Amino acid sequence: MRLLTTTIGDVVRAQLAKATRARIAVAYFNPDEQVLTALQAVPNVTVLVGSDFSVNNPYKLEKLAGCHQVLQVLPDSSSGKLHAKVYLFDRDDGSRCAIVGSANFTSAGFGCNHEAAVLLESASQAEQLILSELSNWFDVTRQDASLISFCIAKQIFDRSSRRENEAGASTRTNSKAWILKTHPGSDEVDYWSRFLAEGVVAIGWEDVAVNLSDVDDSQLETAVREAYPFDPRRRRERNYPYIVKVLRQFVDWESGDLVLICRGYPANSHAPVHVYGFAKVLGPFYDDVGSDWWRFKHRAEIQVVNGKLPKAEMAKALGMRSLLGAMHPVDNESLHRVAALCKEFLDVPLTL
Repeated sequence: MRLLTTTIGDVVRAQLAKATRARIAVAYFNPDEQVLTALQAVPNVTVLVGSDFSVNNPYKLEKLAGCHQVLQVLPDSSSGKLHAKVYLFDRDDGSRCAIVGSANFTSAGFGCNHEAAVLLESASQAEQLILSELSNWFDVTRQDASLISFCIAKQIFDRSSRRENEAGASTRTNSKAWILKTHPGSDEVDYWSRFLAEGVVAIGWEDVAVNLSDVDDSQLETAVREAYPFDPRRRRERNYPYIVKVLRQFVDWESGDLVLICRGYPANSHAPVHVYGFAKVLGPFYDDVGSDWWRFKHRAEIQVVNGKLPKAEMAKALGMRSLLGAMHPVDNESLHRVAALCKEFLDVPLTL
């Protein structure tokens, strides 16, 4: 066992040069081209990354995916947000080693950051057990991983690089606050990534065949009923007035309104609540009829959290024992309390 600090990048490059297999699990992936080329040259590579493509470089990951396995671990997976930095190498002489520490697979992690890691070698019998446990951990984590939509990931990365921040949204002093629930539905679409890719917040019921801003409440309810007729297999009729209310509220969002995007929770749940992030509305409602997912949208500036908060703390901050339904109006102070929890529990600073 050996401590690595300033030499982490050198050791990783040396291990890649003699590895027959590399398994890497890191939150962030953005190496320089030399290291990427060295990784591509390893015969067998599996890379697991977090899903924050404002940092992860999808262009470099796609290059690697051309001949190796590259997967993402979504933050709301059963294992939670991937924050580990684990490197496993099988060498051509039959030995193996691992590096576990703080360094991501990035130029900064291998070069200029103040990092610390431990190198484990299979030559030590005591370390062989740890290496086996790390291998098992990797295999379990891999079961939670999924393919990357590089098209969406590139949109997120490019948008983050441009740092779009339109003037006017931050100057409004009478902004309202909202909670918007989202999660992969029965179709397993990752809507949160779509939000990030397009720089929008959006709402479902996309089968409603009218522009929400062009009809009154009566016409809207008729359109909702036509899109989602009564199904006798359901235990009760859809709450059509509620759907109309939510859609109408969404249309009326204004530039500067704040939005907490998260999963919901029932009153009797003790499970942590996943918070995706916060958004600031940048523009008026629009009906994106050409969209291949949800139609009803507002442009937004989004700050990513992607972590789980204790349910009791979340409920206390919001003043809501349960969080059901698609959307809720709340007071600004509630969102600021949740933002404070994100700083306390997840070490994610936010600017609301």
